[in-house]
Amino acid sequence: MKSVTILCLLLLAGLGCTKHRTELPVIGTTDEPKYLIFFPDNIGEAYEPNQDPEARIDARVGEFIDRFGTTGNGKHQLGFALILPVWNLDAILPGRMEAIITAGFHVAAKRNIAVYFSISASYSWPARSDLWNFYDPNLQGYDTANRNNVEWVDWAGHPLLTRDGKSYRYSMNSGAAERLAPHMCYNSPAILAEVSRFCRIIGGNINHGMQELKTQGKESLFAGITVSDEPGLDNYAAMTKNVFQPLIDLINNDGVPLATLGYCALTNAGYSAANPPQDFAKALADVNSQFIGFWARELNKNGIPTSKMYNHIPAGAGEIGSPLLAFTNAPLDIAFNGYARPGWTTYPIGPIRNNFNALYDLLSQHSVLHWGGTECNPYVPGGIKLEPYEYLRMHYDHGATVMVMNSGAAPPLADSLYLGLWNAQAVEAYKRFLQGR
Repeated sequence: MKSVTILCLLLLAGLGCTKHRTELPVIGTTDEPKYLIFFPDNIGEAYEPNQDPEARIDARVGEFIDRFGTTGNGKHQLGFALILPVWNLDAILPGRMEAIITAGFHVAAKRNIAVYFSISASYSWPARSDLWNFYDPNLQGYDTANRNNVEWVDWAGHPLLTRDGKSYRYSMNSGAAERLAPHMCYNSPAILAEVSRFCRIIGGNINHGMQELKTQGKESLFAGITVSDEPGLDNYAAMTKNVFQPLIDLINNDGVPLATLGYCALTNAGYSAANPPQDFAKALADVNSQFIGFWARELNKNGIPTSKMYNHIPAGAGEIGSPLLAFTNAPLDIAFNGYARPGWTTYPIGPIRNNFNALYDLLSQHSVLHWGGTECNPYVPGGIKLEPYEYLRMHYDHGATVMVMNSGAAPPLADSLYLGLWNAQAVEAYKRFLQGR
C-alpha cells in the first residue's frame, strides 16, 4: 500500500523518537463491531490474468485465518482487505474489479470473516495514458488536451516537464525515490467523470454484496471501504534536504524545476494570476478535501452508507510547520467532509508520535465519534518500543471502528514493518482483541 508517511518513517528511523505516553481519556465507545483488518500475504495473485480471483482469495484468506485460529467473536471481528487499483485494473483487465469485489463478499460469507476494500484513488493510473499523455505522440493515448488532466506549475498552464520532454510525478511513497505517471489534476472534469463511473461500478457491486450478506444474516461481515489513498498536491519547492534528498537528486537529474504543483486544480476552482488564493496552502488543502469528498459522495449515491466509508489522511505528515505537510498540503482536518468517516494513517510518528491527542482533539471539535485507522502498524522508528495491545487501545478505546494493518513498503523498511506487524507480541495482542479480552 502506498503511503506518504513511509517517507516520514524513513526519516524518523534515522533520528529516533521520544517515548510514548498513553494515559489518555476515552472519548467514547460504540456498540458497532470493531474490525481488525489485514492484507493477506500474496493476495495479489487474485489480480493476475487467467486466474480465478475467488479461488485465489479464498486460499490466501484460509491461510491467513490459520494464523489466528479464529475470526473473532462478532463484536471484535477479523477481516481481510482487498485493494481496488481502479484506474489500472479497469483499463488492463476490464471486468476484474467487479469480479474481485464479488469474490471478496463470497469468501467473507464462506469463511465468516469480514471483507474490506481500499480504493487507490489517485496513484493507480499509469495505464490511463489516454488521460495523462499530453507530451509524447509516440506513446499510446497522446492528446494535447490531456494537459488539462495533469497538474501545472504556473498560471499559464505548463505541466512539469523533464529536459527531454517527459512528464512525471516524483514520489517516495514506497520508500524509494521513483517516477510515476504525471500528477493527476483532482478536479479536472474528465477525471471526475471517470471517478463517477468507477463509483457506479464499485457502489453497485458492493451494494449487491451487502444485500447477499444480509439475506444470510451476515451483514456485519462488510467492514467498509477506504475511499482515498493519502491525497496530496505535491509542492517540490517545499522539500528540505534532510527529508527529501533522494527526491531532490532524482528531480535535479531529470532537469525538472523544484516547483509547486496545483495550478490546474486552482484554475478550475476559479483562481487565476489576477485572482490568486490568499492562502495558497489552504486552497490546495481544500482541493484535496473536495477530491476525497467527491469519491465518498458518489459512492453514497450508489448505495454505500457513509458509515461504511473512511478517508485516508497521512497523520504522520500533518504536523503544522513540518516539511511533510508543506509538501502534501494535506492537514489532518481534511479527513472530515460529511460524506465519509474520518480516517488516518496512524504509524506513531510526527504529531502522533507520543500519543493520539491531535486526532482525539479534532474528533471532539467536530463532534465525531466513529473513525478509522486506515493504515496502521505498531512499528516505531528509532528502536523505541510501543506495546502492540496498547496501540490497539489507542484506536478502539477512543472511537475507532476499524484498523487496517499494513506492512507494504520497499526494502529495507518493509522488513521492519513486517516484523512490527507480525512479531509474537503483536500476534498475541491481535488474538487477545479477537477474543474480546
